[in-house]
Amino acid sequence: MRIVWVTNLPIGSLAEKLGVTASSGSWIYAALKEITIPSNEVFVITTCKIKDKIAIKENNVTFIGLPTGDPSAFSVCKRTEGIWRNELADLKPDVLQVWGTEYRHAIVALKTCPNLCKKYIYVQGIMDSIYKNYYGGISRISLLKCTSIIELLTNKTLFCARKKALENAKIEKESISLSDGVILETEWSSNYCNIINPSKKIYKHKLPLNQAFCLANWSVGTVERHSIFTSASDYPLKGLQYLIEALYYIKRRYPDVILYVPGAIIKREFTIKEYIRQRAYRKYLRSIIERYDLWDNVRFVGILSSQEMANYMSKANVFVCSSVIENHSSTLREAMLVGTPCISGAVGGIPEYLINNQNGLLVDPEDDIALAG
Repeated sequence: MRIVWVTNLPIGSLAEKLGVTASSGSWIYAALKEITIPSNEVFVITTCKIKDKIAIKENNVTFIGLPTGDPSAFSVCKRTEGIWRNELADLKPDVLQVWGTEYRHAIVALKTCPNLCKKYIYVQGIMDSIYKNYYGGISRISLLKCTSIIELLTNKTLFCARKKALENAKIEKESISLSDGVILETEWSSNYCNIINPSKKIYKHKLPLNQAFCLANWSVGTVERHSIFTSASDYPLKGLQYLIEALYYIKRRYPDVILYVPGAIIKREFTIKEYIRQRAYRKYLRSIIERYDLWDNVRFVGILSSQEMANYMSKANVFVCSSVIENHSSTLREAMLVGTPCISGAVGGIPEYLINNQNGLLVDPEDDIALAG
């Protein structure tokens, strides 16, 4: 069987060649491993800001970058449609699967795919819910106060990003309508898709988790006392602001508490240039850290590999998912697999696999006192 995956960013050998490092998405490699068998020929395609097509074959998988621009700035036109149409006509896939629904190159892939091919999309996040919860409960005024002139001049404010999320929600609806079926993890997301398109066939499938999390084991005897690990959080929807506020109350009981945050690094000290260019949400987080004197209690550890994530999880006292909305959280599932005690907001599809007082604790993510307790 010839299978084509359409992704939102380069992965595998293509990512290595282009020097792209992802801060999340380790599950996609585990999923790729599941279908990479001798009877399947697999192609993983994405759109890239490159001059010429790149194709790299590794084992039975071919990673392809098409010269049709950055995903976030993809333009639907005769040129880009022609490149995708010719590529898919040459590949003659039996199955085409789109990962994610927020970028326009997915629509072009679904439209230009040969008619005999079955087309499916894996809905990871519900874009409409992301749009509605984008500010994570933070007021527009508070975010505006933190917004830099650079962000305003370059149209890279959180307000622009939320508007983009609304556009992505429209793209998601069109992608669903063009597919033969939708693959989902949760009943919550299934209900959402039924509202968007009641006639669409829905399939349930849980993403496999990276082997690194299967091999790591949490043990009370080896944990770093009073340590907390969370998921990568660089925009308000992920709720890091509530977790840092909760840290203020936790510190009263445990002065040595440490919160480890993967992803973007917020430095305690910076240059004037860095101050001018800092993003609004990071500035907002910085204001909370400074208000409660938490610089010694919060450590931003940068982008981590799956193995590094698993190591942090195995040593943490607790893992906390403070998102204000989630279809499913692969990072939470990874922590549960490691065996780390988990706390999460009772939002979206999370209560379908993290059951309160059975395999974790559920709280209101926007209640910092409840989160601390």
